[in-house]
Amino acid sequence: MKTPENINLSDFGPGRIKFIEKAYAHLASLGRPVNILETGCAREPGPSFTGLFGYLLKNHTGGQLTTIDNDFNHIRASQELNSDYSGFINYICADSVSTLLILEDSFIKSIDLFILDSYDIDLLNQRPSATHHLKEALAFFHRTNPQAWIAIDDNFLPGSNLFQTDGNGNRVDFTNDCLIGKGSLCDIFLTKNGWSRDSSVLVHGDRNIFLYYKS
Repeated sequence: MKTPENINLSDFGPGRIKFIEKAYAHLASLGRPVNILETGCAREPGPSFTGLFGYLLKNHTGGQLTTIDNDFNHIRASQELNSDYSGFINYICADSVSTLLILEDSFIKSIDLFILDSYDIDLLNQRPSATHHLKEALAFFHRTNPQAWIAIDDNFLPGSNLFQTDGNGNRVDFTNDCLIGKGSLCDIFLTKNGWSRDSSVLVHGDRNIFLYYKS
């Protein structure tokens, strides 16, 4: 299934585009309304998971996207950006980890795709973001249905040449020798607990979605 022609995906990069195309095809193939849960909603113009999956639900599959963000300004911006899909997106303004812990088992089991993207990654200090996303996964992974997918944004494969600007405005270049990103700790945990990472959506040197299925 093609992604919407009115949304320019080039800013997403080839790795994320591979994920979007695969997720679109998979969710459409289910032949029913689908349920998606996202942590961290879109808050700036441009391609976003909130908008892209809102489009899919409205125009192809039906269903509901539930997005959790702890900043009301982010939610208000996302509601404006994605007003065309308002009937298909449910916003929750709260901490993602505490919310995931109290969501009913029946709701968690209804989710076809989890998208974890709530805590921006700082390449110079990756631990806080990676830890937060691990806490999110721990809050629900044991309650998912066997066909559920888990996707985690902003990851880089070993050997990627990366840079970030430090607090003084200086560019810091480095080459990583291991997986880094929001999903680095989730990857260790999930792969040790019966989940497999999909290599077909990964692009070396690019920002990637780590996508997992139950083995």
